[in-house]
Amino acid sequence: TVDFYNQEVLGKITVQKTGRTDGSSNPLSGALFGLYRKESCTEEDKITEISTGSNGNAVFDRLPYGTYYVKEISAPEGYIIDGTVHTVTLASGDAEKTVSSVNNYNQARVIMQKWVLDVNAQSADDSYVKVDRTNYQEFSGSFR
Repeated sequence: TVDFYNQEVLGKITVQKTGRTDGSSNPLSGALFGLYRKESCTEEDKITEISTGSNGNAVFDRLPYGTYYVKEISAPEGYIIDGTVHTVTLASGDAEKTVSSVNNYNQARVIMQKWVLDVNAQSADDSYVKVDRTNYQEFSGSFR
């Protein structure tokens, strides 16, 4: 008798995530990445997802050879998401690939406040009213 053994031929993709704040870059944990079958990166094409650890890395392993697409799904709080779709091809002799991704810290916080014109105001100083939780209402049939 002769015994034959098949050895799995698998690859892996490592994502290295860094966050850039005030000109310096550091490993960034908590970024969520998806691994996809198609470049469109739709939910139905998603194979799996994983978050970066404290070292800023996420590893998709035990992957059959072929072409994959890696995209950031969500960034840690305060960081701007990197929307780049990374194309990665795993093949014999080239079965381990690394993808680098950088998030910039969002230093331009924007607060939007809505004001409405009060046409019944007694003076010009009172003509605009700030809309907040105490004085908003829905206008049924106002928009057609």
